[in-house]
Amino acid sequence: MNTTYQVIRPNGGADTVHHADLPQRPGLDLLKSIVLPYLDGARYMERVNVLHAGHYTDMFVDEDGIMKKLPVNEAATAIYRANWLHQHPKTEPSTLPAIYGPAVLFQRRVWF
Repeated sequence: MNTTYQVIRPNGGADTVHHADLPQRPGLDLLKSIVLPYLDGARYMERVNVLHAGHYTDMFVDEDGIMKKLPVNEAATAIYRANWLHQHPKTEPSTLPAIYGPAVLFQRRVWF
């Protein structure tokens, strides 16, 4: 199945769009082989369920991004916070967690 994913860089870095032929339910090893090279040396990736373009998708980030003091990724953070803010519109966005470092956003669910 042709699957589109986007690498979102912090600090306004150029986002890139990629495609991969993935099964409906790719395994962890296959996802790691795709995601980890974009996370700038991350040892562990964390999956976050996000609401993007009106449907739920998967985004992967460096699990230790905050501890490594990676820069806040404003674009990925906005996507990450969108679901909560949609359900709780009076929430102050800055009170919610942020994404640090690069993020890989799939255009469909890939983690089950």
